[in-house]
Amino acid sequence: YMLVIALLNAAMGHILCILLLSSGTGYIDRLDTCERVAKQAELAGEDVPLILSLAFIESRFNPKAVSRSGAVGVMQVLPKYSCYGKPKCDLVKEGLRIWKRFKRRSNSTFETLCKYNSGNRCSAKGKRYARKVLNKMTWLLHQVDQCGDLCCDC
Repeated sequence: YMLVIALLNAAMGHILCILLLSSGTGYIDRLDTCERVAKQAELAGEDVPLILSLAFIESRFNPKAVSRSGAVGVMQVLPKYSCYGKPKCDLVKEGLRIWKRFKRRSNSTFETLCKYNSGNRCSAKGKRYARKVLNKMTWLLHQVDQCGDLCCDC
């Protein structure tokens, strides 16, 4: 029974990744990275479509992404704060750890997203970011509804 659930969850993660990556051009080569994020989100007990939408907005699942502020990886983690002193820092797990920390200190998903982007204060830029992630997740879930849970040849 547990194996069946694990296989269904993996299949759903794969479908969500295919939908996200096919929404832009040139991203399908990042399927393995997307599926890894989905698996880690599931293992962390987090909302997989939400975390996939966050990672898509952050980096388009580019593990080599670097922002102007120095954030790196798929989840755009600031190593100077998160991976300090850790020689082999898993940036996806670290991004999920940061997500959980902000989630504990927030009253809503919107506020958590805002703080994930802005830090402890929810800035105007963070609010725009939160709307962008939530819009991507809404789009993603709509695509799943349109296709059916296990069929995306629509």
